[in-house]
Amino acid sequence: MKKVLAWVKAHLLVVISCVVIVVSIPAGLVGSSILKKGIYSKREKEASEALRAVENTTVTYSVPALTPGGRPIEMRGVPTSEKTKWFAERRERVEREAKEAYGAVVAFNQRRHKAMVDGLFPSAGSRANEVLKCLELGELLFGRGASEGYYAKLLRDMRAGGPMDPARVSTALDDLRQRELEQMQVASEQSLPPEKLTQLRKALSDRRIAMYRQRAQELGVYASMDVLPISTDDYAMIRPKIIGSEQPTIVQAFEWQWTAWMVTDLFDAIREANTSTSGEPLDVERAPVKRILRVALMPMGSGGAARSEGDEEGGGDDSGGSAGGGKGVSITGRVPGRNNGSYDVRIVPELSLIVDSAEIPRVLEAFERTNFIAVIGMQVTEVDPWADLREGYYYGSAHVVRLDLRLETVWLRSWTAKLMPAQVRRMLGVPDPRPESGGDQDASDGGGD
Repeated sequence: MKKVLAWVKAHLLVVISCVVIVVSIPAGLVGSSILKKGIYSKREKEASEALRAVENTTVTYSVPALTPGGRPIEMRGVPTSEKTKWFAERRERVEREAKEAYGAVVAFNQRRHKAMVDGLFPSAGSRANEVLKCLELGELLFGRGASEGYYAKLLRDMRAGGPMDPARVSTALDDLRQRELEQMQVASEQSLPPEKLTQLRKALSDRRIAMYRQRAQELGVYASMDVLPISTDDYAMIRPKIIGSEQPTIVQAFEWQWTAWMVTDLFDAIREANTSTSGEPLDVERAPVKRILRVALMPMGSGGAARSEGDEEGGGDDSGGSAGGGKGVSITGRVPGRNNGSYDVRIVPELSLIVDSAEIPRVLEAFERTNFIAVIGMQVTEVDPWADLREGYYYGSAHVVRLDLRLETVWLRSWTAKLMPAQVRRMLGVPDPRPESGGDQDASDGGGD
């Protein structure tokens, strides 16, 4: 024992270290267990709080409606990668389809309209060049005679024309009368007995109607340059009073150009109505629109609907929901002459037609199919076909009426504003165009009128 104690004393540091080691092992195990439980408890609490925060956090996923009045797709809930991906793909597809649809809308509105003279719109540069370009446009539109110019070509494309030449009819009837008298061996009608005179007059009447019918079968519609009024203070200039009497301005030239676009749409709509479902152009005898009586347009920037005090200025306020005019906002809710932001409204206060009464719906639908043209006023009145027949207008066997329309046309500024001269933009309240980075199609592209 003494030897053991003596060894311990000699090696006291070693003995103490061993004792510490032996004692610290169970103590460390106990302490680590306590510490581990505390860490686990803290982490579990943090994880539970984070889970509750995630569960209580919700987002609203949505996909906008593609069409006005449509219902968007919406979902509210806990965000997940799958939901985020699905809605992102749908939004991208809707945006792509919306851009494609808008492009189709602009193309429908612009159709084949473009500036007829290169280098004129929106600016011709110098005033001297502007005058030359304006005169060139006037020459293209109005020509130098009744059978020349753009409007005359529009009428030819519609196979429009007047009744048979009265002189030709008179000559043919005189020849027939002479032959009939020779066969009856008399010198004049006064020498004929009543029954023979009645027979002769019926033969002449039948011949006259046959000639009128023959002319009707040669035409697509009765119309001439006379249906386009010469410019007045109330209506846009379709035909100028005098060509070349004064130097036109670029604002006048743009009015000419825009008016030509409008008349083109109106005539195209009539031609659409007078085309069969199989694509066959119909003659007057079979066509829904038999005759064009008059076309009149409101000037560029003019009103055409009543406005309350404080509304933007924009010209006159002669308007209404009937073909005869009157006061009041259009049934569409659009106000001509007002700065509408993305579009302009031009009014056709008078489009007078002789139509087959049974085909009126087809005629009205033709305007909607041609462009953004709304019928905002309509008046139907009876006509005397026999009185028109005496003037050479043969309408066939259908019941015909006079159809007076008031139309509203809409023009998207996404393409028209690029052609507007600065003075026209100021007049209409159109902002100056912003510089583009390139890649956009020029507004003058897309075919010509």
